[in-house]
Amino acid sequence: MSSRSKLFSLFLLLFILAVLQAIYFYPKLPSRVATHFNRRGEADGFSSKKTAVTVNLALFAILSGFFYGLGSLVGKLPDSLINIPNKKYWLNQQNREKTIGKIAGFGIKIGIATQVYLLYLFQLTYRVNITDQKLDKEYFWYGLLFYMIYVIYQTWQLYHFFKQKVQIYMMNEGDR
Repeated sequence: MSSRSKLFSLFLLLFILAVLQAIYFYPKLPSRVATHFNRRGEADGFSSKKTAVTVNLALFAILSGFFYGLGSLVGKLPDSLINIPNKKYWLNQQNREKTIGKIAGFGIKIGIATQVYLLYLFQLTYRVNITDQKLDKEYFWYGLLFYMIYVIYQTWQLYHFFKQKVQIYMMNEGDR
């Protein structure tokens, strides 16, 4: 099984988990669900539970499709729309397929991180609604912090990959 198909399997598994999460919590939710919270963690936006769960799943599906579709789309883009270091080297005929695969994998990893973050937010929201407590805003900020650190780290990894490999190639070419 290729790396990309493993990532896609994880993508699907997380989507199924979101559906199971919604199925589990739906009967436990009150008819009026808190869907937005102010700085103090107090609910200040509400909707019906059917709308809240439907919007959560729709958001999850749309973002999942976006990130996975982005990986497929990047291979069809003209080179002028792909912005990476040392573009001429990475998008030449010899390296293009590997480059597109690397960028697509990055998009899928960010998509998976987004799915996990959304599952986490849905869990916080569902828990608040079934316990009738305020949102523990520290948990929200911790989740956002971990998500942002992961996205920044993956971006740095991708950038570093494209920079370092070319430097090695150029040093080897200079030896000839």
